[in-house]
Amino acid sequence: MQNFIITFLLFLFSLLVSAQETTEKFNIVKGTIGLGGSIGINTNSAESNSYEGKGFGFGISPEAGYFLSDNLSLGVMLGFNYYSSENTRSNELQESTSSTFTIEPYLQKFFSVSKSLALSLTGSVYYSRNWYEYQNTNCLNCSNTDRNNYGIAIRPGLSYLLSEKFSLDADIGA
Repeated sequence: MQNFIITFLLFLFSLLVSAQETTEKFNIVKGTIGLGGSIGINTNSAESNSYEGKGFGFGISPEAGYFLSDNLSLGVMLGFNYYSSENTRSNELQESTSSTFTIEPYLQKFFSVSKSLALSLTGSVYYSRNWYEYQNTNCLNCSNTDRNNYGIAIRPGLSYLLSEKFSLDADIGA
C-alpha cells in the first residue's frame, strides 16, 4: 500500500511538472451538463467445516451536474444498493437482506493541472435510508431495522478528459 501511495504521488508530481510547459488548461465551461454514475454487482461464497455462506448484491448510482461557472459544478447523485446473504452455521440457517436508498447533492471544483487533467475537490451532504431484515431457523434474534443516515463528505479526486465530451473521474473517499 505504501508503495502504491508513493508511486501515485510521484505520478502526480510528474504531471504537475509537465503541466508547467503548456498554457492550455483543463476547462469545463459554464452551462455544461455533466452526466455520470456507477453500477456494480457482487457475489461471494465461503465454506468451512461448520460454516457455509453465500451472498449477492448490486448497486446503481446515477448522477447529474450543471456547471454554474467554469470548472464549478452543482449536482446530485441518487443511489440504490441491495444485498442478500444466506449462511448456515452448525445446521442453523441465517438469512439477511439490506436495501439502501441515497440522495447526495454536491458541489465540485476542478483545478487545472494540464489541458486534459485536473484535480478536483467535491463537497457533499447526503441522506440515506436503510432497510435491514434478519431471520434464522429458530427466529431467535429475528429483526427488521430501518435506519436514517446523514452525513457530510469532502473528497479529493482526479479528472482526465478523454475528449471534449468524455472524461474519466476518480474520487478518494465516501
